[in-house]
Amino acid sequence: MVPEWLRIGSRADLETGRVRRVIFGRQAVALFVWNGAVCAIGDECPHRGTSLAHGDVSDDGYVACSQHGWEYSLTTGCGRQAFEGRVPTFLVREHSGEIFIADRPARRDAVSNDAALPQTPDAMPTETTSVWNPDQYERFRHERSLPFFDLLSLVEKRPAMRVVDLGCGTGELTRRLHRTLGAQETLGIDNSETMLARSADVAGDGLRFDRDDIAKFPGDRGTFDVVFTNAALQWLPDHTTLFARLRTALAPGGQLAVQMPTNYDHPSHTVAADVAAEEPFRSALGGYVRADDVVLAPEAYASLLFKLGFARQHVRLQVYAHSLDDRTQVIEWVRGTLLTDYEKRLPSDLFASFLARYRERLLPQLEDTRPYFYPFKRVLMWAAL
Repeated sequence: MVPEWLRIGSRADLETGRVRRVIFGRQAVALFVWNGAVCAIGDECPHRGTSLAHGDVSDDGYVACSQHGWEYSLTTGCGRQAFEGRVPTFLVREHSGEIFIADRPARRDAVSNDAALPQTPDAMPTETTSVWNPDQYERFRHERSLPFFDLLSLVEKRPAMRVVDLGCGTGELTRRLHRTLGAQETLGIDNSETMLARSADVAGDGLRFDRDDIAKFPGDRGTFDVVFTNAALQWLPDHTTLFARLRTALAPGGQLAVQMPTNYDHPSHTVAADVAAEEPFRSALGGYVRADDVVLAPEAYASLLFKLGFARQHVRLQVYAHSLDDRTQVIEWVRGTLLTDYEKRLPSDLFASFLARYRERLLPQLEDTRPYFYPFKRVLMWAAL
């Protein structure tokens, strides 16, 4: 059956990273420029359904899943190891600087991008009405970093400080923390091996990273002049006990800086809980539903900080205004955060069904405007002993 060809953008769009992932129908496709050629493969890693679009590409043309490191060939879709299975590949055609992909996966024996192509340029499509080209990664990365800088601005710079960043991720922002404060020593802690693998590029000059569960902090690490944590503590329960433990990690005069999302009353979050309560997801999850009462009210944190002996404090609720291309991008936003809590608990095929049901229930509750305004509440706090 001859495929239809869908225009996804220009080669420049791919080379600059403006287009890394497209969705048409129910199919998500990751796009790469490797060895001078444009390659297109199914975007979901078979292991946990994690997006492959932003994985690292090896010199021999394999992309690594950012969650667990499974690798897939950009040309054949085959896993580097037999147990990793295979992802679909898609034929690609370049014409007059524009990139087109077939609307269905290639046959396993179709290895050439010249197979089953339209015979003339006039046969190539000229519109992209059925293709979504989100620029989500770079834009969301920028928008999610804004609270970090707002939180960092609250910290008082002092000489020769010892700093810890709980839930440091890749370490890119931890480096900014280290340099801005002029710290003598900064330790980044995260439990993701894949994330910390990337931190090696920024470590050094007093900045180092450890893989550990932040729920176990501080352990035997001693005290710090600054305990900093950006968008991490919302994953941990019992904040009264947690904050008391963080207090013990501070040296005299030490500072605590915390930012957490608290957008749990928005449909993007409430619908996820509703879907988790439906079958077959409820049984597969063992009745688990992500708690929406972990993050306390701002005034509760103010009282808690006072009871813990902090002499000065600043606590506020801030609404971040995000302008998304359309309402469907809310799904991509929470898929990288909230929905990971369900993704890690469900088989990949069932999570795909979960995601489809989530989309079905969420979109009617969101205003169909372009751009779509997505207000996101966060609590920021700083306190000093």
